[in-house]
Amino acid sequence: MNTDNLDLRINNADDEDLPAPPKKTMPLFYVVDNSGSMAGDKIQTVNAALEEIMGLLDEISKSNDDADIKIGCITFDTSAKIITKTPVSPADFKYEITTNRGLTALGDALTKLDWMLSRDHFLKGDNFVRPVIIFLSDGAPTDEWESKLKKLSENNWYKYALKFSFAIGKDANEPENKSILMKLTGSKSDELVMEVNNAVKLREYLKEISVVASKFNTRSATTNASEDPEEMAKDVKKEAKKNAQVDPATTGKNKGKDPFGTNW
Repeated sequence: MNTDNLDLRINNADDEDLPAPPKKTMPLFYVVDNSGSMAGDKIQTVNAALEEIMGLLDEISKSNDDADIKIGCITFDTSAKIITKTPVSPADFKYEITTNRGLTALGDALTKLDWMLSRDHFLKGDNFVRPVIIFLSDGAPTDEWESKLKKLSENNWYKYALKFSFAIGKDANEPENKSILMKLTGSKSDELVMEVNNAVKLREYLKEISVVASKFNTRSATTNASEDPEEMAKDVKKEAKKNAQVDPATTGKNKGKDPFGTNW
């Protein structure tokens, strides 16, 4: 008796009875400078962009069969603060980031990010995929940050994350400050540092980096985690800049008619 067809029918029946594999979770972290120099138009633009982004990420998360998106957020002024104690869905991220006259404690933010990037704390469980981490700052750190970054860089979650930095305004784009933001990305070039000198660029590039990186990462939730994160991040940036709706007429050197705010 030929049992090949019988075996095939049994295997197919068994497959139909198997439950769908659980969805992975892709964490997206925002590490936001909310020092005094970010007050006004800069932080207002960040908050407006995040509100729009969360709606887009919620749609991506719900439509993806492989991975859900969860949000983590740290702010830093005189000290750093973890805004999200546990992973939050985009629909439930309803935080408004405020500023005060504080300093720029980047080192403390890196220490708290290291704490969050742990299965013992924020990433509890074994169902997470590589994170996306986005840093935003408009100036120089005021605390010791290099040893904190060295320690953080030993964290495998950080090592394999897709990392981007936003240099907000002319102070952040000074060579020394931009170099710090470059080091946060783990790259030897500044290709993953987004220079944003007005509200239009900040809003559009933050939105597109968030959305494109999330699509890349949720789509690759079942692929080889050893893929080079820096090369993936560069592909994300290229796609994001192509998608961003930035009108050169309002963001070039002859600015002044920017309908979304002043130029920094």
